Amino acid sequence: MNEDPIREGYTFNGWTGTDLESETKVVTIEKGSIGDRAYTANWKSNSDVVYHVQYYLEKLDSNDSNNPNNYDLDKDEELFGETEKFVKAVKKDYVGFVYDENNSNNVEEGNIAGNGSLILKLYYKRNSYNLKLNNDENIKEVVGAGVYKYGENVNISA
Repeated sequence: MNEDPIREGYTFNGWTGTDLESETKVVTIEKGSIGDRAYTANWKSNSDVVYHVQYYLEKLDSNDSNNPNNYDLDKDEELFGETEKFVKAVKKDYVGFVYDENNSNNVEEGNIAGNGSLILKLYYKRNSYNLKLNNDENIKEVVGAGVYKYGENVNISA
């Protein structure tokens, strides 16, 4: 066996098996050898495998927090770790937003895939605020009370 085998996310350490005392990169089976032989490839997981953590913020006009189209990607972090290592996304603080732990699109944790395909996703919903307006004795009516989302324009008139 002259060429190293390939496995994404791993480094080939060598062969073990029939007539081998330790891991060996090259196995030579002499001409005229007889009998069954078995060899096992030995691997070491790589520690520089890429994975991503993406942070999504709810759009102002969203009316369905479980629809991923109602979110904008705020940040895509490229991180590195060891193949098959279990990782968890780190939640961030966003002014005017709160992490939506009930969002079905969240992928909070996973194992780093050797091919770099792991993408963790965290979704943040926009805060809503109640605006209450009180009219004074010289004001007949005030308009604009209601519930508003963070970042929404508010018009008040009296």
